[in-house]
Amino acid sequence: MCNPLDQETKGTMTVDRLFITDRSMKSCYLEIEGKICPGSQIGWVTAITVCLKYGDSLIGKFEVPDMPMILDDKNNFKTDWYETKNPEMIINNMRAFSCFLQDAMPRKDENNQFDHQTPITADLNVSRDGHDLTMSIDLSYLARMKTSVTRLRIDDSFISITIEITNESPLEICFENCTLVLSQNQHIIGNLSGYFDIVPGSSFEAKFCGKVQRSVSGMATLKGDGYNSCDYEESWKQYAIKLFEAEVNLDNLNVGDEDEDDVVDDDDE
Repeated sequence: MCNPLDQETKGTMTVDRLFITDRSMKSCYLEIEGKICPGSQIGWVTAITVCLKYGDSLIGKFEVPDMPMILDDKNNFKTDWYETKNPEMIINNMRAFSCFLQDAMPRKDENNQFDHQTPITADLNVSRDGHDLTMSIDLSYLARMKTSVTRLRIDDSFISITIEITNESPLEICFENCTLVLSQNQHIIGNLSGYFDIVPGSSFEAKFCGKVQRSVSGMATLKGDGYNSCDYEESWKQYAIKLFEAEVNLDNLNVGDEDEDDVVDDDDE
């Protein structure tokens, strides 16, 4: 028997992928993938509203009209925004948005264990007329990423660091080309660059190369410094990349296998 026509229906979806990228300093674009939980009745919705929250604070929301929520035979859902719609979410609360990223990005002093293990879910609410689906995702429960150095090479003033990053959350962000600084006792001892993309629900590697002061040793901190965007001159990613931190033991020069791609350019000597 169908649900009564005079009441809203509710459900839940596990979020397996939450892709976020920048559109400007104050806006972003989202893609979502997940699986509808058993017992959730969605029906034939014709419009989708996505709300991102951080606890009780609304980060932002956007509506995509004339958009069905088509599931496969295993109840999996994937956003397939039409090119003509290509929704953009205005960030209404930048403090809440920054808090969510601060919780997710790796930090050198909080690298021993994941501080959250709760799966990320979306609360689903279908309007009484069955047309409108509201999808609310609380980002205050993301697991913090952790890091470990898998390869380290120092050749005179050349340095190459490969870091394994473990991300148990569904968050995906592409920083692409970024710059980082290597610091020790609050002094910068090296400048590196490389491509850094956060992959959801897995472990992945990021490699950074650059220049370092000669004869360095001991513990140091690799920290995000800048983000080079091909599409936009200014972006909230310029703030977000500075949240990245990883601890590096400069005495562990034998970590990992020698990488044939680490070739010192004579012009950089």
